[in-house]
Amino acid sequence: MNPVVATTLTQQDALREVANIGGGHAASMLARLVGGLGVMTEVPHVTHVEAGQLPLLIGGVGMRAVTIGFTFDGNLAGHLWWVLPAEDARRLGGRLLARPTANGRLSTEERGALAEAANIVASACCTAIGQLLRARVVPSTPHLQEGDVGMVLGAYPATAQALVLDARFHSNDAPTFGGHLLLMLDVENVKALLAQLRIG
Repeated sequence: MNPVVATTLTQQDALREVANIGGGHAASMLARLVGGLGVMTEVPHVTHVEAGQLPLLIGGVGMRAVTIGFTFDGNLAGHLWWVLPAEDARRLGGRLLARPTANGRLSTEERGALAEAANIVASACCTAIGQLLRARVVPSTPHLQEGDVGMVLGAYPATAQALVLDARFHSNDAPTFGGHLLLMLDVENVKALLAQLRIG
């Protein structure tokens, strides 16, 4: 039986601020990558889930999406995903490449541009969180998948208890795009994060 991730309202506020800082730095970096245009983030959500429920947070099983996943480790370990609905990913890919994109599956160039952008965005997010915690938080190389959003689960056990920080983002300029920056932590890493924040 997996231990349950449980947090108080004070702890949730602190975790939300961590996601807000990481997501804000990620959005600023993404804005620079698409020409300095506006990319806004919403107030992050803090959700306790079983890993198998994760697709329900981001559109439901069956939604076609591009997911770019990372693990991160150092003083804090977990999973980080950049999730964009398929059409949003296509529009962002076009903006990154500064050219219109075709219908159908992403081209090799579009996949490469999105993976590189996600790598830069994830690094900005982890660096900001690491600076906040005065800790080392290092993302892995990106892994891009295109298809049913359920693929974001990867090999993560469907019944594992987890805490998910969901920082949603969207652009203000056409062609618009939006998506989710998700950080998922197991119970031990939630405790470690709260300890580093000195919140019991």
